[in-house]
This record gives sequence, C-alpha cells and structure tokens, in this order.
Amino acid sequence: MDGDIKVSLEEGLVYEDVVPLRWRKIDTQVPAAQLANIYSQNEEMLRFIAALEEYGAANTDEENSAHLHELARVENKINLLLDMVGQLLARQTDMPQAVLIRLSPDAIQWQSDHVPATGDQLLLDVYINKKHPNPLVFLGCVHQVEALNNGFSVIVEFKNTSEAVASALEKMIFRQHRRQIASLRTSTPSGA
Repeated sequence: MDGDIKVSLEEGLVYEDVVPLRWRKIDTQVPAAQLANIYSQNEEMLRFIAALEEYGAANTDEENSAHLHELARVENKINLLLDMVGQLLARQTDMPQAVLIRLSPDAIQWQSDHVPATGDQLLLDVYINKKHPNPLVFLGCVHQVEALNNGFSVIVEFKNTSEAVASALEKMIFRQHRRQIASLRTSTPSGA
C-alpha cells in the first residue's frame, strides 16, 4: 500500500489548489460519534460545493434562450452575494495559512515549513471552497515527510473515510479536471 498513496497523488486525477489547511496531532482514538459527525459534515460540504459548481445543460433553442439568460443573471447575483458573505466569514474565522495541496480521495499532499512527523495521527481541516469557509475534516496518518529546498512535502493517508465522502471527492476532483480542460480549450487559439 505504501507505493499506492504516492502513485494516486502523482499519476491519477487529483485536486490541486492553494487553500487554507490546518493540522493537529491526535494521540487518542477518535470516538465513533465524532467520526460520524465528521462524515456527515464532509458529505454536506461536498454537496454544497457540487451545487455551487453545477452547471445546467445549456439549451440553445430560441424558446429557452431568454429564460436561460434570466437564470444566468440571477445565478451571477447569487454568486456575488456568496462571495461577499464568504469574505466576511473568512475575516471572522481564524483561517490557517494557505498552502499548495494535491488531494485524492485517499490522501493529501502539501508543502510547508512546519510539519508533523512520519507516523503521526492527524486531524486535518482543509478549506476547499472560498465561498463557504467551512473545512473538510479528515483523519489521517502521516505517510511521508520529504525535505525540499524551501520546506517540506507531507503526504497524509486518510483513515476511516466513508464511501460517500470518497465518492463525492472523486466527483469534485473530476469536475475540477474537466473545468481545467475546458479552460485550456477556450484559451488556446483555434488555429493552434
């Protein structure tokens, strides 16, 4: 399994972004009730992220054109409101430092100066969505700490992640990948 974690972060689809991340070492077993609460909160947060990212299928016939335009206008206003509220909440929240992460359904990697030791059990707060500053919370074990020129790279393997959360993470990662491909296509000149 050791090589599988590194492979999943290097060769598979991963979510990459610069996001606030906080970790804390835990020395005791996480109670089942707390784990259930973490699963529930993560599922809710991932549903919220999916709803924000959801794009309706564009229907281009004239009958629906005006209706779609009106829906897009309302959606833009809601997005602006969510951005403003998210910024206000972020100012009120003690947000951790933002770091570059690579996230798969079974592990996370980040770079930092302050790192845990290999084998440490951690609770991680990962603030994926800037419009809703509530974190995804993961329980994991430090799989690898590697020295870099400008700090350290840390890989944490998730423990006790529910199937629903893993599935929702896979979908979120795929949506980001699909957006990146679409963005590359629109930014590349058609004659290239």
